[in-house]
Amino acid sequence: MTTKTVEQCGFCGGKMRAVRVETIRSRDGKIYILKGVPSKECIDCGMRYFDYDVVNRMDQAIRCHGESSEKVEATVVSYPEEKEAA
Repeated sequence: MTTKTVEQCGFCGGKMRAVRVETIRSRDGKIYILKGVPSKECIDCGMRYFDYDVVNRMDQAIRCHGESSEKVEATVVSYPEEKEAA
């Protein structure tokens, strides 16, 4: 499959730059933090895009991961519901 490289932000039209980022994914009720992931990032609005092959490699890394050498503690916070006007 051919992949299209993002050169212009689909959100604001800004110029993209290549960066490596930390991203969070979830699968089967577990949270995974992937570090050093290649991404395109808009220099104007910060929107990030991942190429198709990068997404596949992230999925593969999650499926094939062993025991992590690094553990983190996380706090889960629910988004607050809006109060109805009286």
